[in-house]
Amino acid sequence: MKLTKAKVAKIKTALTAGETQPKVAKKFNISRSTISDIATNRVHTDVEWPAGEGPIKVPGGQLKKLPEHDPTNARVQELEAEVVHLREERDYARKTNKGEAKQRGFFKAVVAEMDNRIVPFKALAPSRPKPLAGVIVEDLVMHMSDGHHDQIVSPEECGGLEEHNFAISCRRGEVFVDKTIDFTQGVLGSCYHYKRLTILAYGDHTSGEIHGHTNRSAYRNQFKNSFAIGQLHALMFRDLAPYFDCVTSCTCRGTTGAAA
Repeated sequence: MKLTKAKVAKIKTALTAGETQPKVAKKFNISRSTISDIATNRVHTDVEWPAGEGPIKVPGGQLKKLPEHDPTNARVQELEAEVVHLREERDYARKTNKGEAKQRGFFKAVVAEMDNRIVPFKALAPSRPKPLAGVIVEDLVMHMSDGHHDQIVSPEECGGLEEHNFAISCRRGEVFVDKTIDFTQGVLGSCYHYKRLTILAYGDHTSGEIHGHTNRSAYRNQFKNSFAIGQLHALMFRDLAPYFDCVTSCTCRGTTGAAA
């Protein structure tokens, strides 16, 4: 519907008088958007405003004015405190959710990479002899603790008393496995028959990321260090498995490393 100049003049008069745009739109049976266009001088600029200029735009648009309230009122203070508390809870929840989302994405990427890289070792054939008559049947518990397999220690750092690196740690693992097999199957084999082996693997298997250890580690990358250590342990367990009916491992994380 085309507006006449006379009707536009009446609309501008109503707006200048302080009437809201929705009320003016209803009063003149015109769309709200048309009233807004007139009020903001997008259309019908040829019709003068009664006071020479349009209505002053009030911050908050067409929102109704809030009723006056007493800031010292106990109920008002109670509600304001609750609002502050709820906002703090909302902000904390947002921060927590953001952190959890990053962590979920991180672990999802790690799992995808592990699926590409980790391949199970082929099991070895059973090698245990038949138990002798009258032997005592027992379970064996083996402890593995604080390997720090990826840590590099040069002789110069300790007066020539020690040297450590991943290759040395692997050799120690081989000796540990050989001695365990020899002790259980040979030295004690005539008196005991060990059916189950439980391996208690305590931290710290890796030196982790604190104190700059990553830069002094075997692969200088914590993921690669952890994968290599996991492979070392898996090979040890594989070599022990043929001599027992069942091998189980309980692995505990340490406190000095970022990953165990």
